Amino acid sequence: MESSGLRDYEVLELKRKFNELKDRGFKYVISGVISSNYQKKVIDSLCSELNLTHITPLWGLNSYELLKTEVRLLEFVVVAIQAYGLDIRWLGERLTVNNINEFISVCNRFGINPVGEGGEFETFVTSSPLFNNRKICIKSSKKVWYPNQWVGYLIIEDAELC
Repeated sequence: MESSGLRDYEVLELKRKFNELKDRGFKYVISGVISSNYQKKVIDSLCSELNLTHITPLWGLNSYELLKTEVRLLEFVVVAIQAYGLDIRWLGERLTVNNINEFISVCNRFGINPVGEGGEFETFVTSSPLFNNRKICIKSSKKVWYPNQWVGYLIIEDAELC
């Protein structure tokens, strides 16, 4: 779903989308919220208003343990950075058992949530048990980096199932 990116308007956009899904017969909303009370309260409130059930399987989990589990079970790359301390090196980087301790060290040094729960970074999953033994292969991408703001994005230009 596309979003305006405007905090208050995003809630209305989300409500509209939830309502569309409810009209199509959906009864549950499953979110990946881990520790953001704001995110959980917003989704809880929308679901309550629309008579949907909000399921939060990751809620309250330890961020460090969750990251280590994700690295073992999934393949994902960092596609957005919005935090001082994470630099361009991490854009497009796949977090693995080989580099996870370095990543956690950077997060600890700069007060970054290790799973990006505060929006410090975003990831793109390329392999998951949910993908039925398929992967997403990124064929071409480019990095956009704004060094004065410590903000950057990996623009995925071409990808395919492989």
